[in-house]
This record gives sequence, C-alpha cells and structure tokens, in this order.
Amino acid sequence: MDLSYLLNSQLTLDEIRDRSVSRKGDARRGTPLPDEEYAFRLFEQENAVELEDLQIGHSLQRAIDSDRVKEIRVKQLAAHDDRIYALAVERGQALPERTAAQKALLKLTPQSGV
Repeated sequence: MDLSYLLNSQLTLDEIRDRSVSRKGDARRGTPLPDEEYAFRLFEQENAVELEDLQIGHSLQRAIDSDRVKEIRVKQLAAHDDRIYALAVERGQALPERTAAQKALLKLTPQSGV
C-alpha cells in the first residue's frame, strides 16, 4: 500500500480540523448552517471515514506481509533442513528426524498420494 496516500489523507483531515477550529463562533446558535459550512463539515466526515478505511487497509496489509514473511522463513529453513537430509541419504548415514520447519512446511503444502 502506498503510504503517501495515507499520509495525504491524514494531512487533509488535520487541515480541515485546523480550519474548523478557527471558524468556530462565526455562526450564531440556532441558525441553520450556511451551505459552505455544511459542505465543509460533510467533507470532514467523508475524509475521516476514508482515512479510517485506509488505516484499516494498511493494518491488514502489514498482517498479510507478516504472514508471508513467516511462510518464506519456514520454507527457507525447511529447504536447509532438506539439504542436510539429502546429504545424509547420499552418505548412507542415519536419517535425521524431521525438523519443526519441515513439519510446518508439510502442513502448508498439499500432499498428493502420501
């Protein structure tokens, strides 16, 4: 996810809120909001919702990326352990037990005919 979009939305919302604070007191109580003020408040609400959606999306993307990194790490460890296993087979040595990474990889990949 492009973080510049998230940052831009946050800065826009901050600017809206800064201007909103400076505009307080312009309208009298009990009078309807002028169209400009109504539009301004509506824009603030829409921007706040968009920013929240972006933050949720960014959080989900980080979680997905974290899961991918873990999966890649397990695959790397399992590949290393498979090499040690293959060397033992080649040398006629006793085969080592499956490591945690190899067992985890077996759970990640569908097995055919096993």
